[in-house]
Amino acid sequence: MPRYAPYWGTARKCLNLFFRDTLYNFYLRKEYGLEKFEKYMEIPLDSYVGKELREEDKALPRWDAVIRLTPEVSAEFQEVATRIAKRKGTARVHLDVLYWRGGR
Repeated sequence: MPRYAPYWGTARKCLNLFFRDTLYNFYLRKEYGLEKFEKYMEIPLDSYVGKELREEDKALPRWDAVIRLTPEVSAEFQEVATRIAKRKGTARVHLDVLYWRGGR
């Protein structure tokens, strides 16, 4: 990212939310065959999701802030989300719905 636009984590979260919402939109999903991308979509990372992922895997670093998220830390959280989603029989993108609501 250029120095004048350093918020990689925020940009990543916004894109992940956008892609997730397109997947959840029946019309877009059907028209563009978006279901084939579901397994590649990331969980949008924020403090709610970071906290819940860390509860499931204590090896993750403590969640700091989405504006300070780096590609390396993001990859760690996405890897854990992939393992958890696989165990739960879903795609990691869907964990956001559970985690954002505090695991309920």
